[in-house]
Amino acid sequence: MKEETIERRNARVILCKCPAKTKGGAAAKSFGIRIEERKGDWIRTWAFKIDEDKARRENFDKEKISGSLNRTAEYPGCPWCGTSNIAECSCGKLFCWTSENNVSVCPWCGKSGEYQTTEILHVQGGGF
Repeated sequence: MKEETIERRNARVILCKCPAKTKGGAAAKSFGIRIEERKGDWIRTWAFKIDEDKARRENFDKEKISGSLNRTAEYPGCPWCGTSNIAECSCGKLFCWTSENNVSVCPWCGKSGEYQTTEILHVQGGGF
């Protein structure tokens, strides 16, 4: 009988926030982004809604990565607003970037500024 080799992948979950307002006017919502290391790069493979308490219990707020953050063709984007674009704030956190004029407010720290989408990151978790 032939033995199957199972390939182990270095996969993690990092946190992101969507600043888009919901129908009820609720504040930014958190979501997890599953990332996988492939040939020294980080690739976004999936995204899912998550509440901050669960993210904290799972230690998703402790993850640190550095490097590229490209996405697979199957990456669904933000589960709240649908965009695949993310920005990195100077606070080190990620959020959905949908602004046409580059001006946004970071939903983590409240800093307003000009942001651009990024594929290169030096990010740490969520730091609730």
